[in-house]
Amino acid sequence: MIFEVMDSIQDGLSNVFRNNPEFFADLARIGEGLKNLPERQKRLWIEAAKSGWHMYSYKPIFADPLNIEDHAAFDAFMVAHLRQDWDEITSSILSAHPERSEVLRCAFDLHMEQRYIASTPLFLAQTDGICAQRLGAHLFTDQEEREQRFAALQASKVGFHGILLEILGLKTQFGAGISKSSLRLKQLAPNRNGILHGSRKHLDYGTEINSFKAFSLLAFVAFVLKEGDSENYV
Repeated sequence: MIFEVMDSIQDGLSNVFRNNPEFFADLARIGEGLKNLPERQKRLWIEAAKSGWHMYSYKPIFADPLNIEDHAAFDAFMVAHLRQDWDEITSSILSAHPERSEVLRCAFDLHMEQRYIASTPLFLAQTDGICAQRLGAHLFTDQEEREQRFAALQASKVGFHGILLEILGLKTQFGAGISKSSLRLKQLAPNRNGILHGSRKHLDYGTEINSFKAFSLLAFVAFVLKEGDSENYV
């Protein structure tokens, strides 16, 4: 019986190759594309992070073709995915940080109630706290200590996780100085320093987009610095 099955499989493959002479050429192209996938993903994730968006948890959803430079379209794309996966993402964050559940649930509820003036700073504050808890340095302050911790982690991580750590260490509008307050820059991401210090230049942050962007950063930090990956560096 086993030999009959093997003969049948061999005949089937022979027919595929015979009827698709470009099979091996296509396979080679696919293989080349897969080999370059991490670099393409890194490029896309970096560009997205500069615009205030981060991949999250189990779903690296950025893929070609995706016009990140079309900010309105990309914002709509990310909002749609975050809405769709909201319950799963929030459950994942709460599961990773039960000690923060009261504050996190409050932040999630405020966002769902469209009270973005309150949800956005809570997301940013909890992101900073989780980074300090897992990494031993705050994300938005402790610059020298943070860079040392990132360097130590990156030295021990390669491939996918190493790329995520590199993206987490990027300097973006989230952590920029309060003076970075032009409309163009504020459209990239909510400015943590301006918001939490109550700067008059950053009083217009309370939008759904900004709350979602801060939420995506929170989800990203919770995913990248999940327990067990970074605790030895704290």
